[in-house]
Amino acid sequence: NNISIFPGVGLGVVAVGATAVTDTMITAAAGAIAEMAVSLPGEQLLPPVEDAARCAHAVALAVARTAVEEGVAAPSVGPDADLVALVESATWRPTYDA
Repeated sequence: NNISIFPGVGLGVVAVGATAVTDTMITAAAGAIAEMAVSLPGEQLLPPVEDAARCAHAVALAVARTAVEEGVAAPSVGPDADLVALVESATWRPTYDA
């Protein structure tokens, strides 16, 4: 499902400045969703929409990690980079003025 995968793919790519989206990165994204789905109740295949932000974060970390491993991340993002911090800093959070 697109809502489960692609927001996190985009976030992971932006977080590490990836120059390409590889097949392996997409596979890692799907794997992150599969790991989340293992703990779902019943026969539910995908996490609920209410978990979209959590899904995006998990997918982004998997994509960022794979981008670094495959050498398509920005040169400034090395193997010792704090990927959680990079994903957090790239995450958009809406704010509303009253």
